[in-house]
Amino acid sequence: MLGVAGLVTVVMAMFSGFGLPMYLGLSWQAINMVAIFLTLGIGLDSVFLLLSSWTRSAAHSSDVAVRVSHTFSDAAVSLTIASLTTILGFAVGALTATFRCVQIFCIYAALALSFNYIWMLT
Repeated sequence: MLGVAGLVTVVMAMFSGFGLPMYLGLSWQAINMVAIFLTLGIGLDSVFLLLSSWTRSAAHSSDVAVRVSHTFSDAAVSLTIASLTTILGFAVGALTATFRCVQIFCIYAALALSFNYIWMLT
């Protein structure tokens, strides 16, 4: 069930990250389809990280609140570093790319991964 919840979280991040720019009037391009698979891959990596920490937290306590506390204290640093470096890479691409289609792709990917990070922590 936790894996399914993680997949739902990634799908919510894709809808949020791709819906916001379209709502603000940024055009959709065919290359943005690649960002869907990037977000899915990177998001499921975050899910795997949290699930791995969840299984390790079983030794600490059977209380759910304590397990969640141990899970996030174990996974939060690596989740934050991995997510923020990827988001930063796409943000730099959005700011420095000379081709408009690359800028748009980087904006969509950075927003989707930003929402993925936010949804993973909540």
